[in-house]
Amino acid sequence: MRKRLSPGLILGGVAVVLACTGSATAGSLITGGKIKDGTITAKDIKKGTLTSDRFATAVRSQLTKAGVQGPAGAKGDKGEAGTPGATLQGSPPQKGDKGDKGDKGDNGAAGKDGLNPATLVAAGGDSGWTFVGGGAPPKDPPASFSSGELRLQGGFDASTPSGAIGIAHAYDNVALSSLKTLSYDFRVLKRPVGNTVSAPTIHITALKANTPGGFTNFVFEPYMQDDFTVGLNQNYSMDAMSGKWWATRKTGDIEQAKPSSWAHLIATNPDATISAISIDNGGSSPWDGQPFNADYAITLVNALKEAEDAGSRLEFALQTIADLQPDFTLDDASVIGPLKTSLDRLRQNLVKQG
Repeated sequence: MRKRLSPGLILGGVAVVLACTGSATAGSLITGGKIKDGTITAKDIKKGTLTSDRFATAVRSQLTKAGVQGPAGAKGDKGEAGTPGATLQGSPPQKGDKGDKGDKGDNGAAGKDGLNPATLVAAGGDSGWTFVGGGAPPKDPPASFSSGELRLQGGFDASTPSGAIGIAHAYDNVALSSLKTLSYDFRVLKRPVGNTVSAPTIHITALKANTPGGFTNFVFEPYMQDDFTVGLNQNYSMDAMSGKWWATRKTGDIEQAKPSSWAHLIATNPDATISAISIDNGGSSPWDGQPFNADYAITLVNALKEAEDAGSRLEFALQTIADLQPDFTLDDASVIGPLKTSLDRLRQNLVKQG
């Protein structure tokens, strides 16, 4: 802000300067003594003729001191509006061409099945997997581990839920539908002559299935899959969830003669729960080496009883005929004898295996 000088200070200064400088006119020198005090005023001094160096030091010091700040001036008039700036108008963003397809990403980490997580089982008892069936003679040999592989042999054990010998994991009746993955690798080293079907098998022992009493075993067997032949000393990988299953007790339209997809099995048994899962030798008949299971044994025993009753009725009928026709003869040893012998042999084998 510009400094303002008081009128009194300016006039006083002028007076001093004039007293010091003076000027001569009309050929005679006019001195300060000839000038009456107060007769020269500001208007008598030409503008721009006095400079600060003409003032006394004390006067210059007074001039450099700031005067009292005056009151704020009135608000000025509003200025005119400025010229509008240039406006740049761009076009809206346009959709670009579709880019090329990116490279396939790496496979993600393997997921974990909540029901049956992938865990290493190298010995009986690992992660809840325990050996089932088999034992000391006369029973068939139990399953075992050798060189990191599960070793299964033939035989049947009616004491297991599936009638087979292998390794199993028990479950607290979890929903069958919660099982999402189930696969295994295997190879068959040897089999009885003429047996082309025996191979490691999966049994799922189920409760609350759509059967009388709710019990059944759902079975996955390699030889039941379409156009599949199990050879010796060959490595196989089986994805059971994408294969065919059958039930030891008919549920809906699912039975051994009519295997089903997993999706149809679940749809037919929506309330079924899992009691146990086993991978085993499939069970085998003690007299022909073919696949065998506990439900089949029960069915066979019932059939044997019915056959025995039928044999008794046949024998009674033949005796009646003999009474009516005294000349009628029948070689008992050639007809009834072999039938009884067969029945006795089957019954003995069942007792031996059970």
